Amino acid sequence: VYSIGQKIGYLVFAFQNALENVFQPHAYKQMFDDPQRGQKELGEYLTPFFYVATGFALLLTMFSKEVINFLLSKSYVDVTDIVIIFSAYYVVLFFAKIASYQLIYLKKTYITSALMLGTYFTNIGLNLFFIKWWGSNGAALATLGTGILSTGLVFMIAQHYYGIQWPRGKITVIFLVFFMANTIAWILAHSPVPAVESLIIKTAIIVLYICLGLKFSLITSFMALRRGEA
Repeated sequence: VYSIGQKIGYLVFAFQNALENVFQPHAYKQMFDDPQRGQKELGEYLTPFFYVATGFALLLTMFSKEVINFLLSKSYVDVTDIVIIFSAYYVVLFFAKIASYQLIYLKKTYITSALMLGTYFTNIGLNLFFIKWWGSNGAALATLGTGILSTGLVFMIAQHYYGIQWPRGKITVIFLVFFMANTIAWILAHSPVPAVESLIIKTAIIVLYICLGLKFSLITSFMALRRGEA
């Protein structure tokens, strides 16, 4: 159950890596060619990519139950929980990716090595307790908890040395909508809501997320940036 859920959730990370091939060269170019301008503009530049990456995770989260029920037997019903947790984990890791760019620019990669070691032992510690309490879900939650702690720490350190001006309002709203959707997906996965009503609720959440992207001009910005990079 854990292995299947982890592999499905990994699709979010794979999608992020595909997006990274687009934004990484530009991010490094701004950092090294004009550091001050990079601090001012990189946040707005990267936000549409974060929105699209989170949108992919949202789709996976919303409809993982239907896909799993179609492909697997009822004994794998708990896979949905693992997918939801790992999707959230990889969304959080987006900012760890960007923080690694900042530390590479600053030639402080030793910080990353130290954090990796700390992350390793934190994950072991959380697993010891969470698996005992919640089984395979606990293992996934331990990974999510470790990801949140390590990403938050490396993000704060990177921002201290090279402060990117992120549009905090947009980022906060994207996070809130995503984690609200994750919560609703989990509730629907464990409630007797009929399939039709469940699909209506999930579709409404997807529409809300698209409207959010239109309101903040994130969809049009992403399309323009993608064409520019191509």
